[in-house]
Amino acid sequence: MTLSTADARDRWLRATTAERAELGPRAVATCAEALGILADRLAERSYPVAEPLIPCSHLDDDLRQFADAGVTVPPALEALWRVAGNVCFVDLDRYRHVEFWRAVAGDGMPVPCCDGIVIDAPAQGGWTDYILDMLEDMGDDEPGPAIEIAPDDLHKDNVSGSGPYEILLPAPGDDPWLAVLDGFRWGAVRPPSAPPDPPDLVSYLRTAVLECGGFPGLFGDPRYASILAELVVDLPPF
Repeated sequence: MTLSTADARDRWLRATTAERAELGPRAVATCAEALGILADRLAERSYPVAEPLIPCSHLDDDLRQFADAGVTVPPALEALWRVAGNVCFVDLDRYRHVEFWRAVAGDGMPVPCCDGIVIDAPAQGGWTDYILDMLEDMGDDEPGPAIEIAPDDLHKDNVSGSGPYEILLPAPGDDPWLAVLDGFRWGAVRPPSAPPDPPDLVSYLRTAVLECGGFPGLFGDPRYASILAELVVDLPPF
């Protein structure tokens, strides 16, 4: 029997650490499959992001850099880098996606920030060096050392906002598969399958992909509803 998104959330969060370590790689691989389907469906609508998924061609070298610096990348993030690479469902160069969603609104009114999924990865030269420099500068600052993975929802739409979304590095004894996505907040309408705040990466992606169609900021907007239904139909659950 196929689990609902909410049931999959509960199974994941109620699992033991050992069970999550077994479930995690399969969940992330299925997530990458769903992201690929979403990317194809958006392309069919002429969505202005040419390469939503960019493979990490030298990932093992970058992971060695992290390891040499004493940084253990949370396993959900590493797994996503391996199977999906850099994920970016917004146009961070020219912000053409903003006009796309305004056209969807149809009445000329601005839409909420779409908050399209972005998960930065070492797909381009210099990114790992940048992150390691950031980690060195963080020191013991609260909420703790973290890997910056995305602009916040406002910056994604070229509006001044707050700090970036980050994956906190788990403390000793924490379940590394539950490393927290810090700084993220759901849009105006909280999806029914949303996990407790702050979410771990797998739980965030499950709701953001399977229930929000890749754009949590648009969830609940009636102007997005018909497109959303077409984006998420028959996506593989994880």
